[in-house]
Amino acid sequence: MNDINDLMKLVAKHIIIVNQPSFQSYPAVVGSNISPYLNQLTLAHNSNLSNVIQSLQLNFSNVSLELFDVYSLITNILMNSSTYGINSTKNGWDTSNHTYIQMCSSPDTYIFIDEYHFTTRVHQRIADNARILLVTSKGTIKAP
Repeated sequence: MNDINDLMKLVAKHIIIVNQPSFQSYPAVVGSNISPYLNQLTLAHNSNLSNVIQSLQLNFSNVSLELFDVYSLITNILMNSSTYGINSTKNGWDTSNHTYIQMCSSPDTYIFIDEYHFTTRVHQRIADNARILLVTSKGTIKAP
């Protein structure tokens, strides 16, 4: 948060801060013994981040701080995948051992393209939601 503090002291008037997605849902860790630990760490991080943002906003009332809640967005996509045109919450490709094995013919219907990365469709959804936040923020950012 030191970098954000520095930005606010210098010139920044509108800042979007992104929280952590649900790493425990990534195919690389689903079903592993690390998944509950990642869930705990992610929830603690996101809670602390929200508290810090609230504190910063009190100290810098002339700056618009917006939290982009990617955690809730990804969790919602995972829980309501068919609403988003997603047919699988697994990975479409296997990239283990530094090789590429395509495991599906329609990756745009998957959340994850491989064990660690979202598909283009999910990235577009993230971008669309970030744009909505920008357009509706209390700052002076306007739609094109």
